[in-house]
Amino acid sequence: MAPQDTHTYRCRFVYDQENYELEFIPYKPLFKTDYKLLEIDFDYPYKYLDRTPIDQAKEGLHTHEEIIFVKRGLITDTSIANIACYINNEWLTPAKPLLEGTARARLLDEKKLTLADITLEDFEKASKIAFFNALTGFYEVKNHPSEQR
Repeated sequence: MAPQDTHTYRCRFVYDQENYELEFIPYKPLFKTDYKLLEIDFDYPYKYLDRTPIDQAKEGLHTHEEIIFVKRGLITDTSIANIACYINNEWLTPAKPLLEGTARARLLDEKKLTLADITLEDFEKASKIAFFNALTGFYEVKNHPSEQR
């Protein structure tokens, strides 16, 4: 049953071949302001309950920091959000993210984002970066690549 108060919750539908469960989890948006790049070799095409590879990647981060995943030399996304880079007057989002989020799909449909393979060299050229998901919306990160040096 859905909570009857006015607090914000995220809804999680957990299922397997035989059972399902609907969970309502109190939600507090996490707006990260700094980031670290991390090369990875795992896949994450669906939202799994077991987030071990992602959780391990985040070990040792400060509360204001986020991991930007890099796979085979291309920017993918973060542990909690998709990413966009403002390059040559256009918001680009990775063509091959780990997880194709619903906010990403909506922004692509609205033509606010363009798919691209974003290399580390491209990433360094970005004048702005933004993180986004269904709950936080689209927000620019304080420290874009040129400020991380």
